[in-house]
Order: sequence, then C-alpha cells, then structure tokens
Amino acid sequence: MTKRKIAAFFALTLILLQPIKAAKGFAIIIDQKSLNEAKNEIEAYAKAIKDVNKMKVYTIVDRWGVPDSIRACLRSMYYQGKIQGAVFIGDIPIPMIRDAQHLTSAFKMDQRLPKEKSSVPSDRFYDDFGLQFRFLEKDSTSTLYYYSLKSRSEQYVHSNLFTGRIRPTDVGGTSRYDKLRKYLRKVVEEKNAHNRLDRIFFLTGSGSIDESRVAVMDEKIQYYEHFPWLKNCTREAVKYVDYAQEKYIKFTLMDELQREDLDLSVLHHHGDFDTQYLNKEHKDVPKDYDEKMRDLHLSDFAEYKYNPSSRVVIFDACFNGAFQNEDCIANEYIFSNGKTIACMGGSVNVIQDKWYDRMLGLLAFGHTIGEVNNYQELLESHIIGDPTFCFAPETDIKESETADGQVWKLTQDFWNKKISSSKLLELLKTSPYDQVRMQALQFLARMNNADFVKGIAIAAEDRYEMVQRFAMNYIKTNGSDELAKPLLQTWTNPSTSARVKTDARMAVEFFKKDVLQRTYNEIWPKKNYVDKDSLGTKFYCIISKYGNYWEKEVDEIIADTLKDSAFRFSATCMRLYCPHSRIPDILKYIKDSKNDARRIPLIEAMGWYKYSYQAPIIAKAAKQLSEDSQQSEAVREEALKTYNRIMWNKR
Repeated sequence: MTKRKIAAFFALTLILLQPIKAAKGFAIIIDQKSLNEAKNEIEAYAKAIKDVNKMKVYTIVDRWGVPDSIRACLRSMYYQGKIQGAVFIGDIPIPMIRDAQHLTSAFKMDQRLPKEKSSVPSDRFYDDFGLQFRFLEKDSTSTLYYYSLKSRSEQYVHSNLFTGRIRPTDVGGTSRYDKLRKYLRKVVEEKNAHNRLDRIFFLTGSGSIDESRVAVMDEKIQYYEHFPWLKNCTREAVKYVDYAQEKYIKFTLMDELQREDLDLSVLHHHGDFDTQYLNKEHKDVPKDYDEKMRDLHLSDFAEYKYNPSSRVVIFDACFNGAFQNEDCIANEYIFSNGKTIACMGGSVNVIQDKWYDRMLGLLAFGHTIGEVNNYQELLESHIIGDPTFCFAPETDIKESETADGQVWKLTQDFWNKKISSSKLLELLKTSPYDQVRMQALQFLARMNNADFVKGIAIAAEDRYEMVQRFAMNYIKTNGSDELAKPLLQTWTNPSTSARVKTDARMAVEFFKKDVLQRTYNEIWPKKNYVDKDSLGTKFYCIISKYGNYWEKEVDEIIADTLKDSAFRFSATCMRLYCPHSRIPDILKYIKDSKNDARRIPLIEAMGWYKYSYQAPIIAKAAKQLSEDSQQSEAVREEALKTYNRIMWNKR
C-alpha cells in the first residue's frame, strides 16, 4: 500500500524525516493541535531518536481520531518492515477492551457495571496484531472507544511493536501543550546524556507480598544478577527502603526519588490512579491527618514541590498508570520538573505475584524501556512517557554472558519452537541464574505437560523466593494429585517465606481432602519439630477444613436450583475457585443444560484453567461445542474462545 493510499484511506498524514540508513524505524502518532503547538520539540525528539536509537522516524498526524485507522496504518508499516515501535502523543483515541479479562494479571470485574470501569484501557489494540477486536461503541463525551476481543483472536498477549503514551492534560493549571513542550525538551536532554545505569532504588509498601522479608532479600540479589558489574561498585548501587522504617515513609520516598543520580526505581505498594498507598493506618492520630500523611497523593507533587528524577520508575501497584484519566500518578512523575522520563505502570489493578523484573537487565545494553515492557505480556502494562528511552550500553560485559541475555535467547528459542520441555526441565534443575530458572518454569507452564508437573515439584524447593512463589501458584492452578506432596512439604516448612506460605495455604483449597490427608500422614512423621503434636493438629485441621473448599458451590451449580443472580455469581466464582476434580461435573452440566444464559458464563469460566491437568478435557468439550451447529451462535462463540484460551500453548 502506497503512502498516498494510506493518507487517503485512513485520513492520516505521514511526514517523513530525512531517510537514514537503518534497519529499524519508529512511529510518532500525534494529533494535529499537539504537533502545531510543539513542532520544534517534536522535530528535536525525532532527531534524538534517530541519533541515539538509530531509528528512522515517521511522524504520523491523526486527523480523524479513529483507533481502527491508526492500528491499520501501524500494522501495514510493521509488516512492510518499517517500524518496530510507536509513541502516542496528545489526544490519541484510547481503546477500552472488553471480554478480555483473562489477558490481564488481576482485573476481574462484572461487565454489567459501568463500561468505563469494567473495561481495560489498553494500547495492545495498537501494538499486538495477533489480537482481533470487534468495535462496540464510542464514548459520547471523550476519546474512549470500546472493543470486544473476538473468539477467533489469539488469546494471549505477544506484542509486535513496543509503544508508549505521552498524554498531557490541562490539570493543575498548566496547559497540556506547555507540559508537552517541557517534557520533550527534557527527553531530548536525557537521551543525549548517554547515562549509564548504575543507581537503583526499591521500596516495599504496607501489605505488599505479605511484607515478606525473604522476598526483599532475594529482590536485592536479583538486581546484582540483572546488573552484575554493580557488585564491583564501592558506592551503594542498590538502595532499599521499607515502609515500616518510619511512621510516614512518603517523605523518604520523595527524597530518594529526587536524587539526580538515580537511574531506576521499583516501587512495590498498593495504589490507585491518584494515590501511592505506602503506610498502614495509625489509630493514634486524627484520621484526616493520617490519611494525608501516610500515602502519596497527586496533590503532594505541587504541595511539596516533589520533582522525581529517577529516569525510569516501575510501579508494581494497581492503577498508577491509568492514563485514561485526566491525571494519574505516572503522569505526574513524567511531567514534573524532575528528570523522570518513563514509567511502567498498570492501567487497571495488577497482581502482586508478578514477574515485574523480567529481562530488566536488558536496559543496561541499549534496549528501550518499551521493549522491556513488552516482556510483561499483559493487557494493562504500559509505558507512560518515551518508550525509546534507554541507557548507555554496558561495555564491561557482553549481553549474552548475563542472565537476561540467556533469558532473551531462551525466549527466542521458545517462540521459534527450538526448545523442548525436557530441556526446560534441565535448565530449571541446573541453571545458576535465578532469572533463567524462572523463565524455564514459565515456559513449562505454557506447555502444560508431564514435564510441567515435574518442574513445579522442583521449583517448590528452589532457592529463589519468586520461583517458589510461582510454584505454589502453579500447584493451585494445575491441581495434579502428584503436587500434593511438594505443596504440603513447602507449606509446613517453618522457614518458608510469608508470601509463599500464603500462596500454599490457598492452594490447599483445590485438592481433595483424602489426597491431602493421605499425603500429610506420609510426610508428617518425618518432621522433627519441637511442638510437633500441636503443630500437626493445626495443619491437619486446616487440611480437613479447606480441602476441596469450593465443593458446595459446584454442587449448587450442577443441581441447578439457584436463582439467576446467585447462579451468575457462583458461575463467575468458578473462574478461580473450581476444584480441578470437579471440572468434569461442570462440563457435564454445560453439555446437558438447555439454558444458554447459564451455560455461557460457565463455558467462559472453564477458559481460565489453561494450566490445569484437566485442560485437555476442557479443550475437547469446548471444541465440540464450537463445531456443533445445533448450538446457538453465542454458545459456539464462547466455546471457541475457551478452546483458543486453553490451546494457547500451541504457539
């Protein structure tokens, strides 16, 4: 398709910069008013991308503001080999995705609630061409466009482009265009500074990952695995702050992040679009004062002249990157007077048990923050700011010799079908790198075969707390009887970390009582604890109470005696709380029932069990339904989506 046809058909204008000899390119998508107001700054930004990132830059002016047109243009340019990334500057339409909550880490909301709350703002619409969408409607008062994920779409995130959002607004009394001009000047200055990544800060807020001290210890170790040359640094290269160090930690947080030498910050806490939740509630001070002081709010940026300068900030928190709002925490970070250039954050809530630092070490070898964000493979994860931002490449060590270099190679081999589950299992057993073992476990999960079950048992004893934590979650989501032993061994180990214990306790609910009791009777006599009898009674009582905890809900569903509202609630609960041994009962109900209104939410719920040992029978039942002409179109479509979700590992 020629550039003339693209402009005519999609009402887009392409302004090509002077051609350069480059094998890669980048698109700046911008509205006309923003371009007019910041033309010089846009040109300087494009030149900096060309000079620093060695990318040919295409500035594309959106004249209609239709997401489908922008997506089609980007898709065409990508498949022509012209671009590998894009940034959306100004008032570019925001896709709001529905019927795709399984592509998020944690977002699960009844879609009967207001659509602006129950949809996921996501630029995966623009950068992942394997996802297919059906247009629903445009919001009458904003630039929000609503789409539904199609049943025939791929049912996993694997972006083709890396992207970012630069969306200034007029909040705070400063024009969006003044903010844009100032921000772009800052970006150009920082890109040309060729700064090396050698100063890191991380924080844990109240309630994050059960406030596990073991997780914190292991996290610091990981930064030295990501950036091994920092071990030779005599200055404090990696600093940590825990919320419990002070009654109100936000002032220490602000002081640390205003350091002009700070390169990377990772913040673990709870959050909302306007708040970083940091401290616990204090009963000994007035409530209004305590609420103001214990957390960091949007208003604090102006009140305390807070100007964060950490070049990159990762928010391991809910909603801090909710760019669909007129303002959000991530926006305040990049549009402040400090040196912060890019934030990684979620547009909706995010799960705590998340591999937030996957391939983070690539930042030190010239990879962009946008590329690193792509490895999160989540609907909600976005770069707020310049996605091309990168640090000066490290020269003291080769990328291929680092843990992240090996994870990157492993990832390429996986997607190119050049690695077997047996090889992944071997890496999980033998790799000296925590990050490589973590990746091997995740790819085994995608394959979901006998080696996956073996891998979970191995990972349950891993030295790295996050690998152990993911093993407990996979035990819960797989449910094979073979995993009862590693589950109970880990859960009853007195030195197991707080978060791993929590995940293990929750996994108990998905195993049959007799399997758990039999396993307990096998392992407990070999334990050598001081208060063995009373401790054993405690564990046994928990097993007896919580084994197959959700049996009642399954029985009520298949009895078909619940009122519609109660049935819908129970069916939705089956997304996460169906004991694996009862999945055949749910499938039988779906097959035998004539009530499509009840069958469809259960068909959807079965799609959440892609890691289950029962996944093959779910896929078989869903495929049969999707191909049965006697079924309604709604049933066939939902069954097809469930089939594609379960079969996602057939890459």
